Parts: sequence; structure tokens; C-alpha cells
Amino acid sequence: MVKVNFTEVINLEHFSQISTISNFQFQVLPHGQHIISFSQKNQPKIQFLVKELENNPWKLEEYEFINPLDQISKSPDFCIQFTNQIDNQGHFIILYSLIHSNTLSDTKSNDISDSISDTVDAPLYYTSSHNYGKSWEKPIQISPEGENWVPSGNVVMLEVGYHIGSFLIPVYNPIGKRLLCITSNDNGKLWNFSLYVEPSEENLNDLGEIDELEKSNEKIDEIASVGTKDGHVCELNDGKLFLFCRVHTSNKIHIAISKDVGATWTETKPIENFPGMDVGAFDCLNLLDLENSTDNMFVLGNQQVQNQFRLVLWKYDSVKNQIVEMWAHSDLFHDPITQLHLFKEDNHIFHITFLSPEQKLYHYEISKT
Repeated sequence: MVKVNFTEVINLEHFSQISTISNFQFQVLPHGQHIISFSQKNQPKIQFLVKELENNPWKLEEYEFINPLDQISKSPDFCIQFTNQIDNQGHFIILYSLIHSNTLSDTKSNDISDSISDTVDAPLYYTSSHNYGKSWEKPIQISPEGENWVPSGNVVMLEVGYHIGSFLIPVYNPIGKRLLCITSNDNGKLWNFSLYVEPSEENLNDLGEIDELEKSNEKIDEIASVGTKDGHVCELNDGKLFLFCRVHTSNKIHIAISKDVGATWTETKPIENFPGMDVGAFDCLNLLDLENSTDNMFVLGNQQVQNQFRLVLWKYDSVKNQIVEMWAHSDLFHDPITQLHLFKEDNHIFHITFLSPEQKLYHYEISKT
């Protein structure tokens, strides 16, 4: 099992400047401060809640990252989808896309692929700060011209082998309806792009057999839409990368594997005993045990209990391809949790944060036992 070391609830109603959070991430800075980066609907910026010490109150900082690019005039409604990390030089990095409301739809899922149409104009940008958010470099476009890439999972800093210090992030292409991964070995100066993460033939077969002579345009479009989405990556002790994701024809969590630092991926396969999860978000991480060459992969997600939902932490066994429940939040929610985040402080301690439907941020510090 796991041990809960610390818990707190942050009532966002105490901050008059915060209305509706559209995206957030929790982070522990190198000097121990806790920071929550967040974006709000219709605001072209990322703001920061910071807590200096465990028992100190959270403070909304005056500094922020403001998107300097001329993307906002396309629609009166938009949101910033982002992910962040501290790189191996101690810089605070952000990768983000600007999503416009003419492509947004009402959904109970935090999976951005369910919320954007095929025509979204969402280039992926990278920026960094040498002073933990007080000032920022001019954003650089990562995605090729004409490509739409949206951050999907967390930025993973590699810890094993020759690529220690490199970082990797899964991104979603809403036109191709596929995930791919991008990697950088030099803190964002150059980027490498993987091949797409493809669903297995079994997922394609879920649409039914198609006679070559009877293929209609509608059926071809349906097959093309069977893609991968909502990707999250874990690095293993042996250097393999596991990508946890969804596919469009299944309500289970699926896994693809890379043996070449994210350049290519196997077809996806489902976790055998994973409960169906049609709505809500999920996240994953791995606590590496480098001395004993073992992995401790955790998955956080929603589980439906009749017409309510609970938040559950599972441990994944890669040998058996099965999960075991390790922890569950004590409350049931009327709606699924659509915004949640796992953050690894080190290979013994990690943090769970999630946003309740009542706009309260829950934070738990967890240790592996």
C-alpha cells in the first residue's frame, strides 16, 4: 500500500482573481517551495500559486506568463492547455497550445482530444524561465508549420542510460487523431518527433469487418478516427518507455511501449483488469528503484460507483499487465474528476492534486511503503 504523509484542501474562492481553472499542474521547486501553475478560461496567461513552507498559506503571485503571440483575436473564447517541468539546468519550462472556443465542446472529460475538432489551429510552443516564473523567454514554435499539436501528458525527465536529463512529452494531433512523442536532449533547442502511436488491429476490428468492395467514404472516415489520445509516459529501470493512453473504441486504459527512447512505439494493448473509464481524467508515474532494478508504476483515475465517481490510485504490474488498488479518496463525487495531476518529487515521494467540481484543489503527499 501507500502512506499519506500530508493532505490539504485549497479553497479557490479565497482568491478573487480566480474564476474557472481550465488547466493546472503541481510542482515542487528545487528549493522546496510548492507551486501550482494554472490557466483560466478566456485569459491568455498562466498564473502561479506558491507556498513557501508546508504550514504557510498559498499566495497568488503577481508575476505570470502572458502569451505574447497574436492568436487571441480568432475567437472571443479560448483556453491555454499546457504542461511544465524543471529542466536539468534548473530552468522552469512550459509547453503550451492555445485552444479556441469555436472548437470546444461541452464534455465531462478532461481529455483534450474530446474537446477539439479537426479544424483547430493549435501550434505547440515552448518557453522557459531562469527565475521560476518571474520572467520568460519569447515562445518558440515546436510543431511544424500547419501542424496542430496539443500537450497531452506530463513532461518526463529521463533518469536511465545515456539520455539522462533529456525530456519527453506526449502530444495529440487532433487532425490525425493520434498521439506522438517529442523529445529534446538539449533543453528545448532541438526537438525530435516520434512516429504516431497506433491502436492495435483488435481496436480496428471493433468497428466490424469491411469488404474491400463495399468500403464507403463514411466507413473509411470511421476507421481513420480510431486513434490514440490522452497519453502519459513512464520510464522504466531497463530504459523502456511505457505510454498509457486511451483509444477511441475502448473504455479501458491501453499501453504502448518504446525501446528506442520514444522514437517508435508498439501498437497499443489494454490493461487486462482495468475498470471501464469513459469519462474523467487519468495520470500515471513511475517511482524507479534503481538499486533493486524494480519499477513502481501508479495510475490515478476515476472509477464509477453506480451514478457517482471516486478517485482511485492503482499500482500497475507490467509482468501480469494488471492493476491493484492502492488508495481511494474517501469522498464520492456526483461528476467525474476532469482535472488531476501526479507529480514525482523523488523516487520515494509523489503528490496527488485534483480539482473538485466545487472548484476546490485537493493536495496529498504520498510515500511508497
